[in-house]
Amino acid sequence: MLDVKEVAKQLHVSVSMVYGLIQRGELKSYRIGRCVRVTVEHVNEYLEQCKQVSGKTAPRTNRLRHINL
Repeated sequence: MLDVKEVAKQLHVSVSMVYGLIQRGELKSYRIGRCVRVTVEHVNEYLEQCKQVSGKTAPRTNRLRHINL
């Protein structure tokens, strides 16, 4: 099992983004005492959901927005 920091590092996102994914139910997790843990299988399931399907990107949540710099 991975902790939230390890998941964030693996996905190249912030720790708060991982907590947001968990809170919205997009990433399955386990709470063991005060610790949050995610299995490698659940990370892989989340990545599968994010894959592009037939040239179209998977739908994004309203909270994620692209910013042009």
